[in-house]
Amino acid sequence: MKIRKLKASARQGLSFGQLILISFPIVAVLKHYTVRKPKIPEVDENFFEGDYANKSVEELEQQLNALMQQQNISSIDDIDHSGPWDIYRSYDWDSSVIGWKPPLPNPKLIFHNKLPKSGSSTMNNLLKVLSKSNQFAYKKIEPTDLPNDLMSQELPVINWIKANASGQPFVLLKHHFPFDFTKHSLEQPTYINVIRDPIDWFQSHYYFERFGWEQVNGARHFKGTEEDKNMIIDDCVKNRHKQCVNVPWRYMEYFCGNGPECNPTTSGKPGEVAETTKLRMMRTFYVIGVLEQWENTLDLFQIMLPEIFTNVRDAWMSPKVQAKRTATKTVKAVKMNNDSRAYFKDGPLKWEFDVYMFARALFNERLRRSNLL
Repeated sequence: MKIRKLKASARQGLSFGQLILISFPIVAVLKHYTVRKPKIPEVDENFFEGDYANKSVEELEQQLNALMQQQNISSIDDIDHSGPWDIYRSYDWDSSVIGWKPPLPNPKLIFHNKLPKSGSSTMNNLLKVLSKSNQFAYKKIEPTDLPNDLMSQELPVINWIKANASGQPFVLLKHHFPFDFTKHSLEQPTYINVIRDPIDWFQSHYYFERFGWEQVNGARHFKGTEEDKNMIIDDCVKNRHKQCVNVPWRYMEYFCGNGPECNPTTSGKPGEVAETTKLRMMRTFYVIGVLEQWENTLDLFQIMLPEIFTNVRDAWMSPKVQAKRTATKTVKAVKMNNDSRAYFKDGPLKWEFDVYMFARALFNERLRRSNLL
């Protein structure tokens, strides 16, 4: 587990939590693998509190060994990658997925049409670093960069690409629903994205709207009363507040598209939208990563898009990227309880959760086909 390297880095001022993320370590085991082994008891989140820079290597090793023993894990390589997404384990992937590592649909234009609150700020910082080392053109388009732009609009993006997308390959990062570029006399881009558990995604959205990022003080133009602003999600659910009954943010459209068949609200058929989304995840997207398996995502992206993501682990481990990652965490977020999670899973986010389970099953199938599991 490279304990000595963790120790040396700790003396340089990084928190142990950051060191864990840098070295494929303890919190990765907790966060990613306890859900795969639901019968294993969870460790209290205060387990890692303390001054790790002043702990000896032996103390750190003892704590790590105790944790792994508690989780019934003999080695990091001996991990059960099963989970609730295994309901799709017997899915006939080969009849629907167009190759497990086919040629890029468009090597000139890679479009990461990022799902909000799903690691896109970290991805932006990674792509900034990689664009220099791997020599590709890169641009993140902010919401205010294009006049009259909406995530469902096509022409603002098309016109910008025609005027600015020079250099090959060109990587574009923007919150946007996927659409057909060929209608505008452009070759369809290579679409990629990263999905997140929709319940955690909702939680992040909810508090980000109210309180913003670590690096920015104050709310993000919250519209509502002070009481609404300070309402935690559990109370929002208990009171059946409108924001917890009719989720205001879009999720499936980032993988389905901008057409009426992709809008679960206006179509009135969210189950059909979910099935359309699953099909387009396999056909429209080259690869979709999973935030809850972030380092697996980086490894898979490097295999499938080496021109862009070669040495992505080095970029991810860099102090600069780790520092920026810390600065873009949502503040004042209060984790919802299990009853609230169950409410969203079986209610307002039922179909989003089904799509997420499918995407995660597809992702892990890609890992297996790429010999990463």
